[in-house]
Amino acid sequence: MTTITCFKAYDVRGRVPDQLNAEICYRIGRAVADYLQPKRIVVGRDIRHSSEGLCQALTRGLVSKGVQVFDIGEGGTEQVYFATFHEHMDGGIMVTASHNPIDFNGLKFVRRTRGRSAPTPGSRTSAAWPRRTIRRTPVARNRPPRRSILPLPTSSICWATSI
Repeated sequence: MTTITCFKAYDVRGRVPDQLNAEICYRIGRAVADYLQPKRIVVGRDIRHSSEGLCQALTRGLVSKGVQVFDIGEGGTEQVYFATFHEHMDGGIMVTASHNPIDFNGLKFVRRTRGRSAPTPGSRTSAAWPRRTIRRTPVARNRPPRRSILPLPTSSICWATSI
Protein backbone atom coordinates (compact mmCIF):
# COMPACT_ATOMS: atom_id res chain seq x y z
CA MET A 1 0.00 0.00 0.00
CA THR A 2 1.31 3.45 -0.94
CA THR A 3 1.31 6.14 1.73
CA ILE A 4 -0.87 9.11 0.82
CA THR A 5 0.78 12.31 2.06
CA CYS A 6 -1.52 14.99 0.64
CA PHE A 7 -3.97 15.14 3.58
CA LYS A 8 -3.53 18.18 5.81
CA ALA A 9 -5.64 19.38 8.76
CA TYR A 10 -8.47 21.04 6.78
CA ASP A 11 -7.65 20.42 3.15
CA VAL A 12 -5.76 18.25 0.70
CA ARG A 13 -2.54 19.61 -0.83
CA GLY A 14 0.20 17.93 -2.80
CA ARG A 15 2.57 17.93 -5.72
CA VAL A 16 0.87 16.77 -8.93
CA PRO A 17 1.08 13.90 -9.91
CA ASP A 18 3.38 12.46 -7.19
CA GLN A 19 1.27 13.24 -4.12
CA LEU A 20 -2.08 14.15 -5.71
CA ASN A 21 -3.48 12.76 -8.95
CA ALA A 22 -6.73 11.79 -10.67
CA GLU A 23 -6.93 8.38 -8.95
CA ILE A 24 -6.64 9.94 -5.49
CA CYS A 25 -9.24 12.61 -6.38
CA TYR A 26 -11.61 9.88 -7.59
CA ARG A 27 -11.19 8.02 -4.30
CA ILE A 28 -11.65 11.24 -2.31
CA GLY A 29 -14.92 11.90 -4.18
CA ARG A 30 -16.18 8.44 -3.21
CA ALA A 31 -15.04 8.93 0.39
CA VAL A 32 -16.81 12.30 0.69
CA ALA A 33 -19.98 10.71 -0.66
CA ASP A 34 -19.73 7.84 1.84
CA TYR A 35 -18.94 10.10 4.80
CA LEU A 36 -21.36 12.99 4.25
CA GLN A 37 -24.00 11.12 2.23
CA PRO A 38 -24.88 14.32 0.34
CA LYS A 39 -27.52 14.60 -2.33
CA ARG A 40 -26.06 17.68 -4.06
CA ILE A 41 -22.52 19.09 -4.07
CA VAL A 42 -20.93 22.09 -5.81
CA VAL A 43 -17.48 21.68 -7.35
CA GLY A 44 -15.26 24.42 -8.72
CA ARG A 45 -11.64 24.83 -9.78
CA ASP A 46 -8.93 27.41 -10.24
CA ILE A 47 -7.01 28.11 -13.45
CA ARG A 48 -4.11 25.70 -12.91
CA HIS A 49 -3.53 23.26 -15.77
CA SER A 50 -4.03 20.23 -13.50
CA SER A 51 -7.28 21.49 -11.91
CA GLU A 52 -9.66 20.45 -14.68
CA GLY A 53 -8.50 16.82 -14.72
CA LEU A 54 -8.54 16.56 -10.93
CA CYS A 55 -12.02 18.12 -10.82
CA GLN A 56 -13.31 15.65 -13.42
CA ALA A 57 -11.92 12.70 -11.43
CA LEU A 58 -13.44 14.08 -8.21
CA THR A 59 -16.80 14.48 -9.97
CA ARG A 60 -16.64 10.90 -11.30
CA GLY A 61 -16.07 9.64 -7.75
CA LEU A 62 -19.01 11.62 -6.38
CA VAL A 63 -21.34 10.62 -9.22
CA SER A 64 -20.38 6.94 -8.85
CA LYS A 65 -21.93 7.09 -5.37
CA GLY A 66 -25.13 8.78 -6.58
CA VAL A 67 -24.32 12.40 -5.71
CA GLN A 68 -25.71 15.11 -7.99
CA VAL A 69 -22.74 17.37 -8.84
CA PHE A 70 -23.01 21.01 -9.92
CA ASP A 71 -19.78 22.11 -11.60
CA ILE A 72 -19.49 25.91 -11.49
CA GLY A 73 -16.26 25.87 -13.52
CA GLU A 74 -13.26 28.14 -13.00
CA GLY A 75 -13.40 30.71 -10.24
CA GLY A 76 -12.42 31.54 -6.70
CA THR A 77 -13.02 29.58 -3.53
CA GLU A 78 -15.51 32.18 -2.37
CA GLN A 79 -17.74 31.26 -5.33
CA VAL A 80 -17.94 27.66 -4.12
CA TYR A 81 -18.76 28.92 -0.61
CA PHE A 82 -21.46 31.21 -2.02
CA ALA A 83 -22.98 28.56 -4.30
CA THR A 84 -23.04 26.01 -1.47
CA PHE A 85 -25.12 28.32 0.70
CA HIS A 86 -27.15 30.19 -1.91
CA GLU A 87 -28.23 27.09 -3.82
CA HIS A 88 -28.87 25.09 -0.62
CA MET A 89 -26.30 22.42 -1.46
CA ASP A 90 -25.11 19.81 1.00
CA GLY A 91 -21.47 20.70 0.43
CA GLY A 92 -18.83 22.12 -1.85
CA ILE A 93 -15.34 21.19 -3.01
CA MET A 94 -12.86 23.59 -4.59
CA VAL A 95 -9.90 22.26 -6.56
CA THR A 96 -7.16 24.79 -5.87
CA ALA A 97 -3.65 25.03 -4.51
CA SER A 98 -4.15 28.66 -3.51
CA HIS A 99 -0.76 30.29 -2.97
CA ASN A 100 1.33 27.12 -3.39
CA PRO A 101 3.78 26.63 -6.30
CA ILE A 102 2.50 25.85 -9.79
CA ASP A 103 3.27 22.11 -9.58
CA PHE A 104 0.96 21.73 -6.55
CA ASN A 105 -2.79 21.42 -6.36
CA GLY A 106 -5.36 20.61 -3.71
CA LEU A 107 -8.93 20.46 -2.50
CA LYS A 108 -10.88 22.61 -0.04
CA PHE A 109 -14.06 21.22 1.49
CA VAL A 110 -17.11 23.00 2.90
CA ARG A 111 -20.51 21.84 3.97
CA ARG A 112 -23.71 23.72 4.63
CA THR A 113 -25.26 23.33 8.05
CA ARG A 114 -28.39 24.58 9.77
CA GLY A 115 -28.29 25.92 13.29
CA ARG A 116 -25.71 24.46 15.64
CA SER A 117 -24.70 21.21 14.00
CA ALA A 118 -20.94 21.40 14.48
CA PRO A 119 -19.52 18.98 17.07
CA THR A 120 -19.88 20.18 20.65
CA PRO A 121 -16.76 21.12 22.65
CA GLY A 122 -15.19 18.06 24.23
CA SER A 123 -16.71 15.63 21.75
CA ARG A 124 -14.50 13.16 19.95
CA THR A 125 -14.37 15.26 16.76
CA SER A 126 -14.53 18.79 18.18
CA ALA A 127 -10.74 19.25 18.10
CA ALA A 128 -10.77 18.79 14.32
CA TRP A 129 -13.27 21.62 13.71
CA PRO A 130 -12.21 25.24 13.33
CA ARG A 131 -13.66 27.79 15.73
CA ARG A 132 -14.79 30.35 13.15
CA THR A 133 -17.63 30.09 10.67
CA ILE A 134 -18.95 32.21 7.85
CA ARG A 135 -22.42 33.35 8.84
CA ARG A 136 -25.18 35.12 6.94
CA THR A 137 -26.69 38.07 8.75
CA PRO A 138 -30.47 38.07 8.20
CA VAL A 139 -32.03 41.40 7.30
CA ALA A 140 -35.71 40.63 7.82
CA ARG A 141 -37.44 40.64 11.21
CA ASN A 142 -38.87 37.17 10.72
CA ARG A 143 -35.54 35.65 10.01
CA PRO A 144 -34.95 32.07 8.88
CA PRO A 145 -32.94 29.63 11.02
CA ARG A 146 -29.25 30.52 11.31
CA ARG A 147 -27.12 28.87 8.66
CA SER A 148 -23.39 28.59 8.39
CA ILE A 149 -20.71 27.12 6.19
CA LEU A 150 -18.08 25.05 7.96
CA PRO A 151 -14.85 23.70 6.49
CA LEU A 152 -14.84 19.92 6.49
CA PRO A 153 -11.82 18.40 8.25
CA THR A 154 -10.06 15.92 5.97
CA SER A 155 -9.20 13.54 8.81
CA SER A 156 -12.74 12.22 8.61
CA ILE A 157 -12.43 11.10 4.97
CA CYS A 158 -8.76 10.21 4.55
CA TRP A 159 -9.28 6.64 5.77
CA ALA A 160 -11.34 5.76 2.70
CA THR A 161 -8.58 6.65 0.24
CA SER A 162 -6.31 3.92 1.64
CA ILE A 163 -8.83 1.16 0.88
